[in-house]
Amino acid sequence: MLRRLAPALVLPVLLAACGGAEPESNDDPARAVPLSGRQETSDGVASLVLPKGWVKTGFELDGKVTFASVDALDPNRQIFVTTGKSRDDAEAEAVFVADAYTKQKAACASEDADTTYGGTYFVLDCVWEAKNPYRKVMVVLGDETRGAMLLVGGNGQTRADLADLISPILKSWRWEK
Repeated sequence: MLRRLAPALVLPVLLAACGGAEPESNDDPARAVPLSGRQETSDGVASLVLPKGWVKTGFELDGKVTFASVDALDPNRQIFVTTGKSRDDAEAEAVFVADAYTKQKAACASEDADTTYGGTYFVLDCVWEAKNPYRKVMVVLGDETRGAMLLVGGNGQTRADLADLISPILKSWRWEK
């Protein structure tokens, strides 16, 4: 199944793994207009509400990446959403991305029924060890007819340290199609 999905996943992996293409110099997040209210993915499949102070990234959306945002005051805090045809597709993409992160020296762990964020989710947590560890947490959403992967990046000793960001987004998540 992954072999069949690999070509469709290459661009999103590069975007998510590397943080996307470099934004243009005039795309400084601190000068961008904050997003407010419900935000829809570029394909109209889902919507979510961001915390205050978040802005669109200067990154061009490619492949399955349908939403990207960054905290205007801390560009290390990032949100990417990819959408797919099913939960299985979203999970396969999360595994593929985690594999790419391990090649970048991240330690990744998965949890089939994680309850850290107020529900029960398949979660992949990748961390780069440092004095203040950087993590990318992937949460898989969906069913047999639609799927999405929410990827959230930020500093934290544990994945629970990103709950203040991830939990409200998951609570606000709405399928539009």
